Amino acid sequence: MKMRKPFTCLLVFWCCLGWNSGISQQLDHVQGEVLIQLASGEDPWDLLSDLPVLNGSASPAQPLRAIAPSQRIWLLSFDHTSVNEMLLLAKLRSDERVQAAQFNHFLQSR
Repeated sequence: MKMRKPFTCLLVFWCCLGWNSGISQQLDHVQGEVLIQLASGEDPWDLLSDLPVLNGSASPAQPLRAIAPSQRIWLLSFDHTSVNEMLLLAKLRSDERVQAAQFNHFLQSR
């Protein structure tokens, strides 16, 4: 009977530990990628050359490719280990040449 109590406590501990790890935060976007929609007539290279220096990086992001050229939607790439992604996203959103900016989120079935 004395052996059951420690075993039960250990079992409860491991169950709680396993349950807690299931509710941890999961990454919901591709690190180092941002999608932007530019205003009509704007160029992503001009926009990025005008961005202020972030964390010592003179060019914090580079255009990868146009996702939807007719809608002026571009995929940008940056080094997420040296650039604060939240700061970069805020700078892009505050620029008048950018109509929308968001992280490149993973697609999920609903």
